Amino acid sequence: MLEYGLFHRAAGIFLLIVCLPFVVLGAKPQPLASPKAVFKFQDNLSIEELDTGIYRVIHAWPWPSNSLVVLMSDSTLLLVDTPYTPEATQRLLLWAKTQFNVSGIKAIVTHYHIDRMGGVPALLEEGIPVYGSNETAQLIEEKGNDSVRKMADWVKEPAIRETYRHLWMEPPSILFPQEKGLFLGFGKETVEVYYPGPGHTPDNLVVWFPDRKLLFGGCLINSSDKMGNLTEADLDSWGKSIQTLMKRYKPQWVIPGHGGESFHFSSQLLPHTLKVVRETIKLQPEKLNPNQGQKGPEFESRQ
Repeated sequence: MLEYGLFHRAAGIFLLIVCLPFVVLGAKPQPLASPKAVFKFQDNLSIEELDTGIYRVIHAWPWPSNSLVVLMSDSTLLLVDTPYTPEATQRLLLWAKTQFNVSGIKAIVTHYHIDRMGGVPALLEEGIPVYGSNETAQLIEEKGNDSVRKMADWVKEPAIRETYRHLWMEPPSILFPQEKGLFLGFGKETVEVYYPGPGHTPDNLVVWFPDRKLLFGGCLINSSDKMGNLTEADLDSWGKSIQTLMKRYKPQWVIPGHGGESFHFSSQLLPHTLKVVRETIKLQPEKLNPNQGQKGPEFESRQ
């Protein structure tokens, strides 16, 4: 009987040691270290399946930039931001229509820069509703196309430079008050579009998928060890905006506007962004005021 009891005690300890890590880790599914599938297209466009129904779209034109495609529970395909150009966005739509049997397509844009909504003309041409804030629409009207022409001066590749010089930005087709945000329903799922405050731009929004614990942070979230384009940044408010997100959401996935692979798109991107913002303020205190940032995008290091 003693040997029988010792055997079962030892077996119990062994199972506890072996299974406990799986119980703890299995309590909340973690983002994948590598994509489940990768699709590559022309013009440096690629699509990665991060999880079932969640796709990161990367368009390097020339700086790698992230947008998002999510197949919602009612079979609607939701796009968050677009590739840089209408042509790349058309390729994305063609892929989506052949890949999925969708009931419809909708899009959300998170701020007025070309890496967020350069492909909006292609969406409007297809009759796809594009949701954006009134602030984003106003910024597009005031300086959207001028900002694209200025970025053309930063581009080294002649073909891409010409694209920037001839591209015309279009505002979202469905506007909502920025301060109030927006809720969209998709069958059993709800998506929240939220304005945490200024940071990268005065109109930077985030998109929250509560059922998937997925936060698309756009360019408000930084994945590099240094800040990127600060030409319109409000560094003092940026840190406060990140803290607001950290209090409001508990995401398992965080998708930044650029890069994110080294963090496996985890929630660690939030405290990392706060850390980099604070370090930048120490190094460049004169850039606390908006519209006094550095010249040039510096997107290449955002991985």
